[in-house]
Amino acid sequence: EQPGPRPVIYSEDFESGAESWETITSSGDTHWERGEPSSPKLMTAHSGKHLYGTNLDAPYTNDVVASLRSPIIDLSAAVRPRLSFWYFVDTTFGFEGVQLRILDEKGNLLWKNEVEDNFWGMSDGWREYERPLPSTAIRIEWLFLSDDRVPKGEGFFLDDVVIE
Repeated sequence: EQPGPRPVIYSEDFESGAESWETITSSGDTHWERGEPSSPKLMTAHSGKHLYGTNLDAPYTNDVVASLRSPIIDLSAAVRPRLSFWYFVDTTFGFEGVQLRILDEKGNLLWKNEVEDNFWGMSDGWREYERPLPSTAIRIEWLFLSDDRVPKGEGFFLDDVVIE
């Protein structure tokens, strides 16, 4: 007998405002923005009309350090919680892109993806990413980093974040 679908613990499609999500720009002129994309390479969200992205209508800029953080999500009662989200990326492969980080509720680093798992280069449309999460209270952070070289791409776009 096949197990049924896993219960959804948390879900955000960015259509109704992304309450308690936080953006932090430490350097550079590129910021995380919620809205409708209108870049040459990405004109639609994965679902609905809204997503989060780096500069929704222009290439990202030099020397960016910018974070998008989820609200605190309590997974202490969850059994084998699993994160999934959809993304589109257009950055310089090997040098610029997003590092996925899992933080505790105080903002301390619990986990970050290794270099081979960085979100960089060019995706050929929307891609899904999945990974297990710890059973504790967490925040999920997408840390966007760019260097001082040109050319610049469209950046990183995120939609349909789900924890089951």
